[in-house]
Amino acid sequence: MKGGLKMREGYDRIASNNIIVNNSLHPHVWYQHSGDVFKNNIIFMAYRPAVMNKSIAQNGKWGKELDYNFFVSDQENKNRFNQNDCDKNSLNGDPLFADADKGDFSVKDASPALQTGFSNFDLMHFGVTKPALKALAKTPVIDKITINTETINYARGIVYTWLGALLKEPVGEELSAYGVGYDEAGVALVNFANGSQAAKLGFKNGDLIQKINGMKLKNIFELKEYLRNKTGDKKSFIFEVIRNQKIAVFTVNESLPPLSEVK
Repeated sequence: MKGGLKMREGYDRIASNNIIVNNSLHPHVWYQHSGDVFKNNIIFMAYRPAVMNKSIAQNGKWGKELDYNFFVSDQENKNRFNQNDCDKNSLNGDPLFADADKGDFSVKDASPALQTGFSNFDLMHFGVTKPALKALAKTPVIDKITINTETINYARGIVYTWLGALLKEPVGEELSAYGVGYDEAGVALVNFANGSQAAKLGFKNGDLIQKINGMKLKNIFELKEYLRNKTGDKKSFIFEVIRNQKIAVFTVNESLPPLSEVK
């Protein structure tokens, strides 16, 4: 599967034993107790939800079971939605594809993906079967895949945290999950606990900061510089963020600390 798996409103759906190349699950507007299952799949990045909080609380459970998947990426991607009871038993790493460059995405016998319940399947005999349709089908273009299981360096080779949250810069298709265009930008706050300073100040997991006191933020470096210049002499900050694909504005009336580097 080349594109992402988009699962919109529905009930009792099961997606199992898929390989989603260079993409992931896109859960959109799920209901409470939907009964949906997403397990034993190989995916390349964190889930890309949209408006999931419409019916489910910020830390509410998604579906019946989202677990035992294999992430071809770092642990931050695997653990990003643990608060939604996702992927407590999933793994990440190199799946050891047989020959992905030539389209063979079966995994070798030593693959750690097999530990999650994924199993190899026939990659050569599916799709259209009528000869005329087979003649029309193009030879697939195999995108180059990059296996990077180390911690992602989000900003100029350095990983930053702030207010107890991990900072990242969404790009490309990641921005579509926020409901903004590819030419937009900002700094996202992810992976922070309900009792963290970020939560106490009014932030929600996944908030995309786009403005502070009317100034647009393009990246983590600009946030770092803004806070460095304002530390100590400003105690009122108006934040404009993208939350659940909508603009949310709130004020923090206290001094804010600088960013911290993750060593």
